[in-house]
Amino acid sequence: MPTRFPPARIIPPLLLIWGFLLATVSVPLYRIRIVAGYTFLAILLVWWLSRGTGRVDLTRRAAAVVLAVTAVVIMRVPTFTYLDAGSADTVRALFASAALGAALLFCTPWRHAGPAALALGIVGHVVGGIVLIHEDPTPHIDVWYTLQGAADALAAGENPYTQVWTSSWTVMRSFTYLPWTAVLLAPGRWLAGDVRWTLLTINVLTAVVIALLPTLAARGRRAAAPGRPAEDSDGSGSAGPTDPAEPTDPAEPTDAAGPADPAVQARLRDAAAACAVLLLLLPGTPTQLEQAWTEPVLLACVVLALAALLGGHGRLALVPLALSLASKQHMALLLPLLAVWRWAGPRAAAAVAGGAGALVLPWFLMDPAAFWHDTVQYLVDFPPIKFADTLYIAAVKHLSWQPPFWFTGAIVLGCLVGIGLAVRRRDPGPAQFLRWCSLMLLLANLVNKQAFYNQFWLAGALLLLSWAVPDPICPTVRKTPDRKTPDRKTSEQTASEQGVAGQQTAQSEGQLVPAPPLTDPGPPPPAERAS
Repeated sequence: MPTRFPPARIIPPLLLIWGFLLATVSVPLYRIRIVAGYTFLAILLVWWLSRGTGRVDLTRRAAAVVLAVTAVVIMRVPTFTYLDAGSADTVRALFASAALGAALLFCTPWRHAGPAALALGIVGHVVGGIVLIHEDPTPHIDVWYTLQGAADALAAGENPYTQVWTSSWTVMRSFTYLPWTAVLLAPGRWLAGDVRWTLLTINVLTAVVIALLPTLAARGRRAAAPGRPAEDSDGSGSAGPTDPAEPTDPAEPTDAAGPADPAVQARLRDAAAACAVLLLLLPGTPTQLEQAWTEPVLLACVVLALAALLGGHGRLALVPLALSLASKQHMALLLPLLAVWRWAGPRAAAAVAGGAGALVLPWFLMDPAAFWHDTVQYLVDFPPIKFADTLYIAAVKHLSWQPPFWFTGAIVLGCLVGIGLAVRRRDPGPAQFLRWCSLMLLLANLVNKQAFYNQFWLAGALLLLSWAVPDPICPTVRKTPDRKTPDRKTSEQTASEQGVAGQQTAQSEGQLVPAPPLTDPGPPPPAERAS
């Protein structure tokens, strides 16, 4: 373990915690300083990604500092909930104690500190969540009521998009989510009476899979090593996702299957565990869980897709991505980025869109007009939310100007084109691609008339997830990669390495590497013909 860590390693995680602090304070409160904070963080992220990969290595000491700061923030910043003061203090104390305990574990030389910290984070999250749900069985928020009602409608074989839900304080006539949000959360209602039990379970499982990402990636790289093709779900082989012309991180000794030094693998696992603990104990997590905000479902789908991709099952990764798109509308913003990303390509993006369409189709056919009204027209016509901390609401409040839909749409489209060009030019690995996706969602939120804590939470969670992804490839080594001319090889490169390179080049478009192409790729590459 190094005796010190550079400030650059600790500043980005602390800024991320500050962003979640702002999000926590924003519920349900508009302040221009919150909008300014979000805007500042977006500018910093643009600058950071434009200069390099945006990678952060969470060493044990860095993780300990960040978790200790998180514990302080949890206790010092009131979390908006419907709990009474005593119960709210109890929940915050449970989350803060877990964060502080995890920080102390990362200060020790114990080789199992990472898994122990994750276990403690899970206990704190679960116990705090149980207290929260028990003490507030009926939160006064439309999200919870509509999710409960949608689960009941599904159980009765009815259409959620034609239901009307009445509570003691309001009447809800629209189910604004896409149908698989209801399907994925319904088991909590069916089995235990509350969809939030499903959310609690999803949070824990997501954290566990995040902690396992380095192990899955190492297995995927070993399976994709020369002479040992990775087995995809259909049994066909595939080379690993790396470009042989791009060297690995010089600080990480590697072999053909990935990092070879056990100490490096241990450091990657510790970093992933730290990210998983942070995800469970972030400031504002109690509010997120209590009010049944659904972004954890989207994050879980992304994490499952990432785990499949790193493990060498690219086609399988398309399934959770389609589920995420069939669950919430704004995931469509990431489809164009998937289409221009070399690890995926247009055919993979089309497969995700087609899969999502197939998943949604039964509900659309039940009543097309009701489906369109609830999931599209209602949101477009909905008046601006006065406590949304966005540049849109700032313009309304401080300039007495309501930006027209075409104006905000043009801004989102411009951001999408710019980020898409950056992804295409820089050819990022999975970790850096997640950071570009995080930026896209953050910029879209800033010009939204109704972006709330949960949307900003997802952008921050994707950034945090990216730091848990082993990324031994340096995708920015070649600032302007030439896709027509192969990179110069050294005289020491063997014939087998050239064969693997040809195989990877042949599989670089229209698929999630290292899976086989989504369509017939034509004649096999030279390496396969030789074998």
